[in-house]
Amino acid sequence: MVAACQKYRGQGFDVLSVSLDDPDEKPAFGEFTRRHGMTWPQIFDGGGWKTAVAAKYGIQGIPCPVLVDGDTGMILAEGPGALDKNLLAVLNSSLAAKAKK
Repeated sequence: MVAACQKYRGQGFDVLSVSLDDPDEKPAFGEFTRRHGMTWPQIFDGGGWKTAVAAKYGIQGIPCPVLVDGDTGMILAEGPGALDKNLLAVLNSSLAAKAKK
């Protein structure tokens, strides 16, 4: 995810993370995101698995990536299809298609 952000930020790609950590894990969570270069916005409400976003969307496991087209709201990829090399491939093709329009 960090590599994708570094490569595609400013080209129409942004990341939003939702933490499912408990309240007592907030200091470690902050350190983890800094140490790993996760500079995008992070939602941390301390609700763990009862975090409102997780409950609303039925999150059952992590990571749970969802790649959404910001213009249409269409889901482009999710789960393993939105991780690592798969993420980069979807981003390449999606952003190239947008550039042609």
